[in-house]
Amino acid sequence: MKRPVAMITGTGHAAPERVLRNDEFPALGIDTSDAWIRARTGIRERHIAGKGETLTSIAVEAAHQAMSAAHITAPEIDAIIFGGRTRDREPLIRAITDLAEGVYDGLTLGAEATFAAEGKDGLLRYDPMSMRPFMSYPEGRYVQRWLNLIGRAKRPPVFAHVNWFQRDAGGRYLWPGYGENLRPLLWLLDFADGRVEGRQTPVGVLPRKEELRLDGLSIDAANLDHLLSVDLVRWSREVESREEHLSQFAGLPEPIWQAHRRLAQALMGGLGGRTTRSSGT
Repeated sequence: MKRPVAMITGTGHAAPERVLRNDEFPALGIDTSDAWIRARTGIRERHIAGKGETLTSIAVEAAHQAMSAAHITAPEIDAIIFGGRTRDREPLIRAITDLAEGVYDGLTLGAEATFAAEGKDGLLRYDPMSMRPFMSYPEGRYVQRWLNLIGRAKRPPVFAHVNWFQRDAGGRYLWPGYGENLRPLLWLLDFADGRVEGRQTPVGVLPRKEELRLDGLSIDAANLDHLLSVDLVRWSREVESREEHLSQFAGLPEPIWQAHRRLAQALMGGLGGRTTRSSGT
């Protein structure tokens, strides 16, 4: 059978208006010649952000162009996908249908640090919406804007969290990644359109194995089971860390705190049933 395929229906491009040429450097007090730069980098000019231009505004412009090229509008967006990097807690993909819980998931987004990068191997670094360095106003207001904008959608998108980086005890990745990442994403679109149901867990809806399009994929059955399971003990420890993380944000909307408490209660209920890892088909 054929492997699943997808088509890119629109792309966008945006950059700051200001262009800085190499030959302008001397006037800025930079003693580097155009010839020297071009010989070593091949760069003749670069775009420089000006007043009022931010990474966010430029990304939004590119997104608008892509949507226009694909002839889609904001109410037609099917999913908002967050991506993290953890070796043993986050499943391959989990879907979240509640607005506040989806925004809460983005607010608690993070990746495990590596020893080479920060000397703190395995420590989770929180990076809300992958935008922490670029938030230009307080986090509480930022999150409220997410709730307001998405809350006005006639057909709210489903949220999802993906993690391509689970490893086994020997450090080997359990999921092949790269082009195979399309498979769980196609499941997400099927879930958003009601073609599959998944299975409910305390942290969201996970795919059932038979719902994934696995044609042509060679993966160990035990590894797949692990990728589609939830370690409730690890998640319970994570919720405790999230409490401290969220407490630093002034004016955080109450629906976010409610989502946090619902997650903690759901995990407690799962552990009360003496389940340490939730899995199934």
